[in-house]
Amino acid sequence: MVLAEAQSLSTYLPVLIQALMGLALPAGILAASHLFGQRAKGNYIKDKAYECGLPMEGKPHPRFAVKFYVTAMLFILFDIEVVFWCLGLWFIANSWLLVSPSRRLRLSSSAPSSSASLTK
Repeated sequence: MVLAEAQSLSTYLPVLIQALMGLALPAGILAASHLFGQRAKGNYIKDKAYECGLPMEGKPHPRFAVKFYVTAMLFILFDIEVVFWCLGLWFIANSWLLVSPSRRLRLSSSAPSSSASLTK
């Protein structure tokens, strides 16, 4: 029983290595950029938003009313719903496309034709 468990766990070893590499590589890149990167000094003029030479008007991030967020969320909800309805109707209308091409040929050739029914 222990041998079977060890074999089943050894099949997950490549997944574990992949996950560790997936975590270690970005962490190593971030650490290297922090250690070897240049430190920028803050400057009021350089940190200001560039407005094509014109003085900045108003706050950089004005507040929006919540009703705009609600409207946007409702639009996204119903937009996605319409897309799924259209896809569903298209799927129902074209569900014969799921049949394999060889089976479609057999189904179409096995259907009685009008000339065959006249000769019998």
